[in-house]
Amino acid sequence: FGVISVEAVQKRADFEPKGLANLLWAFAKLAVRDVALFSSLGKEAGKKLAAYRPVDLANLAWSFATVSIKDDDLLRSLSARSTSSLSEFVAQDLSNLAWSYATLAVKDSELFRCLSA
Repeated sequence: FGVISVEAVQKRADFEPKGLANLLWAFAKLAVRDVALFSSLGKEAGKKLAAYRPVDLANLAWSFATVSIKDDDLLRSLSARSTSSLSEFVAQDLSNLAWSYATLAVKDSELFRCLSA
């Protein structure tokens, strides 16, 4: 995974939202906790969250939570982006988003207020 990680960091600006979210999902699914990769791609994702679909937002959050990497800046941005479009989320995406914040012990009252509405 080291080679993929190095290449992904170098090409981070070239990723489409789905590709970036899927790459981090794959690393998380295989329990590969690459802090440098998640940090770099998390910063890149944070710049482009407006272009992310709900499933990609949920997968980003899930990926970080699964490998226990808490990126406060990204999570704040993800929350703001998600709360503005919760009506577009399917049930699985809502569940993954809530699970991710709970797993990382992020007490985002606005996100959970919107999720419970």
